[in-house]
Amino acid sequence: MKPPQISHFLEGHNRFISQVVANEKVWGLVGTNDSFAVCDSNETRNGTVLMFWSDRESAALVQGAGFEEFKPVEDRLFDFLFRYLPRMERDGYRVGTNFNAELAGFEIDGFSLQQQLLSAMKPEMAEVYSAQLRAAAATRLSPDLLFSLYQSAGPNGDMGPLRNLSNVTWSAVTHAHGKACDLPSLLRALVSPDPAHRELACRLLFETIWHQGDVYEATPLAIPFLYDLLTADGPQDKSTIALLISTIAGGHAPNMKKCEENPEEMGELQAFNSDDDFQSQLAREGRFMAELRRELALRLERLVPYLHDPSPGVRGSVAETICRFPEIAALVISDLETALKMNRAKMCGVSKLKHPEV
Repeated sequence: MKPPQISHFLEGHNRFISQVVANEKVWGLVGTNDSFAVCDSNETRNGTVLMFWSDRESAALVQGAGFEEFKPVEDRLFDFLFRYLPRMERDGYRVGTNFNAELAGFEIDGFSLQQQLLSAMKPEMAEVYSAQLRAAAATRLSPDLLFSLYQSAGPNGDMGPLRNLSNVTWSAVTHAHGKACDLPSLLRALVSPDPAHRELACRLLFETIWHQGDVYEATPLAIPFLYDLLTADGPQDKSTIALLISTIAGGHAPNMKKCEENPEEMGELQAFNSDDDFQSQLAREGRFMAELRRELALRLERLVPYLHDPSPGVRGSVAETICRFPEIAALVISDLETALKMNRAKMCGVSKLKHPEV
């Protein structure tokens, strides 16, 4: 049996789901800087909750409990579903539904709330929203819309190179911008029939699992899928995937890199964090860097045939990745030399076309 307070919060949440779907609107408290009202989480340490309500009256009750400068504002369910919730999920915020004046209520992550709202719709209503989502993405594609489009596997589940995608708990690991819950969407979008979706997914992967030379704890978990995407048939851009693998292979963990390159900055980091916390961060980074190295090396032999790929981009990236593992590179030195010669010949040909005098 649930405690009375928990049961009351769940009743409020269920009311939120049913009323929001019925009225197709959500209420929030918006401040002078156009930001939503937030409060500390009652469930997670150092967590932040963005509060939303199913009716104006419930929002007004909390407005009078310390949020007098905020105003109740309604938003379309479409925007809440496909713009706000994906952003909150990616930024690590929790969602509070129908919180009371004591700033307590039901807390949930953005992805789960999106799924609950969609599941509460009748099939014809869900199809209308799905069509609106596709139309919005076709008009002006954004990371939030891409996340929503590919958040769920197809009717037959993830297939081919992505068949094990749902076996990974992506929300338990982080990348450059927070929780890695958006990675399944980005990986699914890589095999989209729409080239604009594939291009945006590639760009976002270069901003998340690799970012300005840094790699993160989610990066090793993405490597098996990138290898499978490279070696499988499909619409995916193999040149870009090969480049992403190569770029990741040369990446560093953020704090470890700073310690190696700038001892003075390491001292500042230690001063800002407790020594135990800083050492714990370094130890965690050491573990996922070792895991990344293992994941790359484990499948490295699968790259060797691509040293003879027709694409210079694929050949060059694959050669660079293999060269980061001297023990493997030594076994395929002739293939590496052939690939590099082919690329140099290609570049020389381009140079002559552009500069006939050469």
